[in-house]
Amino acid sequence: MKKGSLKIQETIMVMFVFIVIFFLVMIIFYRFTINSIKEEERNYKLERFNLMIEIIPNMPEFKCSELGKEIDCVDVLKLLGFKNLNNEYYNEMFKDKTIYFEEIYPEENGQECVSNYFNCGKFIIADNAEAGLRVSGPVVLYYANEDEYKIGKVVIQEEK
Repeated sequence: MKKGSLKIQETIMVMFVFIVIFFLVMIIFYRFTINSIKEEERNYKLERFNLMIEIIPNMPEFKCSELGKEIDCVDVLKLLGFKNLNNEYYNEMFKDKTIYFEEIYPEENGQECVSNYFNCGKFIIADNAEAGLRVSGPVVLYYANEDEYKIGKVVIQEEK
């Protein structure tokens, strides 16, 4: 009887050790998988954020057009009109972002444009982010009243 009891206890101990090892491996695998998913999410958000530098200036709401034909520039009058637009769709789209267009050549004037574009050079589209990721890129700003093109930049900032 003692030999049988000893064998059963030995088998139970071996099963217990295997179960403990199995659970440790599962916990390590779970943590590795979660970290991998979080890294993929971070990469996706960063890529999506970097793509916005191409998307924002090419939105029909900002893009220049002449007789229905789109031109590769940003219309300043559309920027001023967009600022006064209070639309839930855009508020949701830009809720955690700061987006602005700024004239950098021939003159750099950091003063914000509110109702017209005289004596100013910064067109704020959304101002909702404090600090975080930031990307900027060159754009051509078209001043329709003067029929003049100027060099500017679009800056997009997003909270982390």
